Amino acid sequence: MASPVPHTFPFHSGTAGTSPGGCPAALGTRAPLDLLDLFSDGFVRDPYPWLDRLRAEAPVHYDPDTGLWLVSRYDDVRRVLLDPTLFRPDNALRAVTPLPVAALRILAQAGFTHPPALANNGTPSHPGLRRVVTRFFNAERVAAAIPVIQRVAKDLLDAVRSEIDATGRCELFSSFAQVLPCRVLMELLGIRGVTPGTLIRWSDASLELFWGRPTPDRQRELAEFAQKRPWPCE
Repeated sequence: MASPVPHTFPFHSGTAGTSPGGCPAALGTRAPLDLLDLFSDGFVRDPYPWLDRLRAEAPVHYDPDTGLWLVSRYDDVRRVLLDPTLFRPDNALRAVTPLPVAALRILAQAGFTHPPALANNGTPSHPGLRRVVTRFFNAERVAAAIPVIQRVAKDLLDAVRSEIDATGRCELFSSFAQVLPCRVLMELLGIRGVTPGTLIRWSDASLELFWGRPTPDRQRELAEFAQKRPWPCE
């Protein structure tokens, strides 16, 4: 979350302390929070030591590499989410790594945009959109989806068992955990004509393009995926 005034925040900011987690703490030393790198392998593999230190020492921490405010305590996060007049979400879908002109041109040619939805909508249309989503994902509809979830999970677990029987091993993340929510949503939304693997690749490309740290060449490559995004509306 970004603030209109860099390095200021309308409630307590804590103190910039020190932190472990993929840093010199592994050797018994403590690194300052200024060394926090949200894209480092150490943080990705084990972010929890960093999060513990953020909550304890800098619950509202400005990250200069991304220009984002990191809010780590539950009560503070809740306050941010419940006060849209003070904390606006309009920048929530901006690219963390600025896009080069070549990538922007590809996105423009593809007609790719991030229209105000829920995550990035601070306009008066937000409550109406939220009501639409809430009607679709209310308790009754979610309960009705349980048989679909169970059936898809069983199908995937049967495939996992077959793979283990054949090879003696299976990668559960890519074979089960990653595919299950994708297939369930495809069935609930009636999406046809595309495989879960394709949707997952498109999703991963979008995540890397807007919330990763790709090189300019990689950004142009990822922008090409936007040309495939209009298909759900056809």
